[in-house]
Amino acid sequence: MAGWARTSRSLVGRFALAAAVVFVAVGIATHVLLGRIVTQQYRDFADFHAEFVVGTVIEDHLRVEDVQEPVRGERYDELADLAHEFVLLEDVFRVKIWRPDGTIVFSDEPRLVGERFEGERFEIRKVIADGRHSEVTDLTGDEHTYEHDLVDRAVQTYVPIEVGGFPAVAEIYQDFAPTAAATADFTHVLDGVLAIGLIVLYVLLLPVARRAGRKLGDQADELASQRDELERLLSQEKETVQRLEELGDMKDTFLTAVSHELRTPLTVLKAGAQTLDRRRDDLDPAMRTQLVERIAENAQRLDELLSSLLDLDRLTRGVVEPDRRPTNLRALVHRVLEEVSPRRPVVAEVPDVEVRVDPAQVERIVENLVVNAMRHTPPGGAVEVHADVHDDHVLLRVDDEGPGVPDDIKRSIFDPFRQGPSLHPESPGTGVGLSLVERFAQLHGGHAWVQDRPGGGASFQVRLPYAPLRGAAPVAEPVAHL
Repeated sequence: MAGWARTSRSLVGRFALAAAVVFVAVGIATHVLLGRIVTQQYRDFADFHAEFVVGTVIEDHLRVEDVQEPVRGERYDELADLAHEFVLLEDVFRVKIWRPDGTIVFSDEPRLVGERFEGERFEIRKVIADGRHSEVTDLTGDEHTYEHDLVDRAVQTYVPIEVGGFPAVAEIYQDFAPTAAATADFTHVLDGVLAIGLIVLYVLLLPVARRAGRKLGDQADELASQRDELERLLSQEKETVQRLEELGDMKDTFLTAVSHELRTPLTVLKAGAQTLDRRRDDLDPAMRTQLVERIAENAQRLDELLSSLLDLDRLTRGVVEPDRRPTNLRALVHRVLEEVSPRRPVVAEVPDVEVRVDPAQVERIVENLVVNAMRHTPPGGAVEVHADVHDDHVLLRVDDEGPGVPDDIKRSIFDPFRQGPSLHPESPGTGVGLSLVERFAQLHGGHAWVQDRPGGGASFQVRLPYAPLRGAAPVAEPVAHL
């Protein structure tokens, strides 16, 4: 009996040691592999961004003489202004235009213009022959004289261009620090998840081995117990895989939507600006005014999209706090409707009361709900805004006559980048607006939800805490924007 006990303990000990080695090896391999994948994805995005900037901004504004001789004087000031306004944004901190002989003909750093670097000549010609090239550099070369003081490491992307038949290379420098930080954040989270998962598996499997060593005589019960445990783990794994697939679908939907929402106004802006530039003398005043209005509208559209994404990021990081002030609820709602629905009737039934809220955040709540309702309501359908005042809260409600929201996504539709069925699949939106509604409501101590509207459609509702300042009986006042 004692010999069997020693054998059992030996088997359990060897199993524990082997399992620990395997778990650690799997964790390290997964950490290294996924860390490389994430880093490469961020580098690919940096390359895409550099090529997009070169193709849509730099190449369109260069002249033949700009790539033949170093740019000086007023022409340099024009290109420098263009670079600072449209290129040196976000993580981009330096731009250079190279001639095939290794001469810098333009840079936002004027001291580099006209400098020739023999060591770069081979790289420039290789890019012209083979296409785009990028690398992560520590900025220690001679050509980085004025970059090393700006950042420690950078993603250096070379993009071949051709102006009037003359080849050249545009070089875009992007700060590598955000990429490194994002990779580190991801791997830290991954390490935590892997560690917890491996510990759980280890804790679960070790007792199983110990029981198996002590109770070999009752293997039938042990096998049944292990089978149940494995089925439970398999079920959990299937749920995890399903969740990951859903996140992948959300990512694809978001990228498709944002790509469309960015490309459309950018196309309009570029086409309008080119038309004004090339045909300014042929256009009558009315046509010029129309083009300017279209450019302004699409610039506003881009600004709103970027503002929503930045707001979502700040809310996610918890750096936003409401600035509560006495605010007239009816005036706030009417002000929003005048801005977002000037050509479509919207009925508003809002009491004349003052509430203590952050007016800008509540305006965003109303604006996003109304825009969402109009997006999902067919032409001729009604969109209504209501507000009901109770003892301790105000209930905002926006009703539409769209297809409604399926029961299985009524809760998740407020998650970032989650979208419901749309009447306009060609313009799906980004799935950010409703997430902002939920988070602004939570900042005020309230919450948001959606339910079916009697007669069809959806009713989005937001509950906000309410402490009366002054008030009057609710007065229905339809607001129709023609």
